[in-house]
Amino acid sequence: MNKQIFTAVCDRLKSQVTELRWIDWDDGQADIINERPQVAFPAALVDIVYPSCEDETDTDQLVKANIIIRLFFEPRGATNTKSPVRATALASFDVIDKVHAAMQGWNNSGAFAHLSRSSATREKRRDGYKAYKLTYGTTFIESA
Repeated sequence: MNKQIFTAVCDRLKSQVTELRWIDWDDGQADIINERPQVAFPAALVDIVYPSCEDETDTDQLVKANIIIRLFFEPRGATNTKSPVRATALASFDVIDKVHAAMQGWNNSGAFAHLSRSSATREKRRDGYKAYKLTYGTTFIESA
């Protein structure tokens, strides 16, 4: 996998989305059942996967990569229309929007093709924490 892309994504999130209190590699630290996730909230956990690689030369490959950003939030109260804390409870959407604004179209000065969001989904959790998964596609040439 690509350490430079991971570092660039984390640095971008840190500089553009100052509300994030924890940015890290997604190593499953938020998926331990019956235990508080071992992160500070709100958190962004990043993973990079290569669903497709094609040889360009003997040593170069065109890599199609997905950058997956999972966002985690503590429960903030009711979101129904009569709730007095609705604005606070819905603040997580502001962070999600800022993450998208930071990632969509960004290419780290040409290090990879412009990022393009391919999906954004909510992860249902039984522990009450809110989780959202944003996936961005890109391509780049990787040399052996």
